[in-house]
Amino acid sequence: MRIVQTLWTAGQSLTANAMGWLNPQMNLMSWALSANSMREHTDELVLYTDTEGARTLADRLKLPYTEVVVAYDGLEIPKAHWAIPKIMSYARQDKPFVHADGDLYLPNGLPHDISGSPVIVQNEEEGSDYYRKMMDGIMLTSPVLPDYLEKEMQKPSIGSYNAGLFGGNDIGFIHKYCHEAMKVIHDNKWDSPDTAGAHINYNLLFEQILLYALAKDCGQE
Repeated sequence: MRIVQTLWTAGQSLTANAMGWLNPQMNLMSWALSANSMREHTDELVLYTDTEGARTLADRLKLPYTEVVVAYDGLEIPKAHWAIPKIMSYARQDKPFVHADGDLYLPNGLPHDISGSPVIVQNEEEGSDYYRKMMDGIMLTSPVLPDYLEKEMQKPSIGSYNAGLFGGNDIGFIHKYCHEAMKVIHDNKWDSPDTAGAHINYNLLFEQILLYALAKDCGQE
């Protein structure tokens, strides 16, 4: 199955910024381990990135991508919303695929019993008190949400699908999910660096909780 990865640097140097890791070297080592472990088990390993990502991962580190697509130069969104480029990469796919984060490693490839599934996620998550408090804070801002997502947000335990690994064979449903996610993002101006609360991390809501709520609403396996 085609494996896809996304790296949006937001104009930051990968050799100078740790991107949430202890230091830049650990971040780059993770990308190297991730790409090399996956390339052993697929004929297609595609990276969607910006110029800095292509220059560092493909040109300098020589990671074994079969295709590098420079698609996210000049992407003007809040730095906190790193999941938006991931959703844009999902939407670009027109055949079965899985998208894997740069801190996910598949030394044995994808399990055969899931590779033919309509939708693949890393795991299902049960809403914790941490999720509940985070979402309660977001709901105080009166976000514009579709009914199915609004209902999920009212539950004591909010469901979520971890999207560290995401994809599948039902491209129609995946495109529907991407459309719904981008609509929520746009309706709430979460794609604008100038919006109020641009520093707030809404990724969990518009990437993982929305996916869970939409799948349940559609009866999607």
